[in-house]
Amino acid sequence: MKDTKQQFEHVIAICRDLFAKKLHDYGAAWRIMRPSSVTDQIFIKANRIRSIEIKGVTLVNEGIRPEFIAIVNYGIVDKELTILKTFMLRISLLILSSFIFFAKLKLIFQNLFTVRQ
Repeated sequence: MKDTKQQFEHVIAICRDLFAKKLHDYGAAWRIMRPSSVTDQIFIKANRIRSIEIKGVTLVNEGIRPEFIAIVNYGIVDKELTILKTFMLRISLLILSSFIFFAKLKLIFQNLFTVRQ
């Protein structure tokens, strides 16, 4: 593969395939993770890569390739959590705004139809 774009697409396809398999096996369990937990997982994977590179051996005999794939996929999870969190915040603000609007509307109608003595 001489073309950088082809190499990128190939690597992303590998990451996407693993992500889809894990999604099939575990469902969207990652959605309950806090963003800080995802960051911790990325840090753990980076430390593992560094350890393997320094020591030159792995006890599990996997190498660094799966660790890099995990970092990419945790990056995707982190982005999805951020999008989900932003969406939920916007929905919450919309609901709150609706409650405030209807409370004001109720007060207006009460003032209009209240008989003053």
